[in-house]
Amino acid sequence: MQHIISARLNDTPGYRALYAAYGVVAVAGAVLALVVVSRLTGGMAAWRYDLWIALSGGVSAALAFYLSTPRMGYGGLSGAFRAAAGVVLTSFVASLVAGSLILPVYGTMFGPFSLIVTFAAAPAWAALWLGAMVAAHRLLGFWRAERESVFAPVRATPRRRDQINRRP
Repeated sequence: MQHIISARLNDTPGYRALYAAYGVVAVAGAVLALVVVSRLTGGMAAWRYDLWIALSGGVSAALAFYLSTPRMGYGGLSGAFRAAAGVVLTSFVASLVAGSLILPVYGTMFGPFSLIVTFAAAPAWAALWLGAMVAAHRLLGFWRAERESVFAPVRATPRRRDQINRRP
């Protein structure tokens, strides 16, 4: 087990940024799940149920972020629009999955609705979620830049051109 952990810690900076992005989204999802459920119930529940709420919120946010990673991490105006679509997708899927895990059937229906109501009632939590998603978007940008640098085309120097174009 130590070998696996040490191998992951020695990854490239781009992959460390990718892991950090997942961590940021998972922690924000766990906190947001606790906030949504505590606003609905009027307080905190038993500590084991709160642990389940936080775990399901974090895991569902990370899984939803996995589904939206093809849309995130790109630069420019089109990258911002793609990231906005990724934020909406992540928010919807995470609330759907977390609602299903926290309260089956009813949570599936009311999970996305409860998230929207919480964002409308307390915009600070919406700002926290948006900030976490922007940070994850930026971190994915580092990962994409590293991956694109690996597959950058090799420039042909005059010597290489002669070797390539030489006829036998």
